[in-house]
Amino acid sequence: MRCQRRILRIRWHDYIPNNEVLHRTGLLAASSIVCKRRLGLFGHVARLADDVQANRILWTCCEAQDGVRPRSDWKRA
Repeated sequence: MRCQRRILRIRWHDYIPNNEVLHRTGLLAASSIVCKRRLGLFGHVARLADDVQANRILWTCCEAQDGVRPRSDWKRA
């Protein structure tokens, strides 16, 4: 946000909210960009074959978020 304010030549004592700065630059907020890229990575890993370790780790984490415990023989490395 600081760099965007500098590009637009907005001084620190000008009261301009972050939403207005984003609107003027036409860019997304950093949190939106991170969420979008995370979802893209999730989709990429979710489409991998079932025997790929990254896919198994992803689904184990998703199930753990839902409250499902891993198998009894599962051990963390």
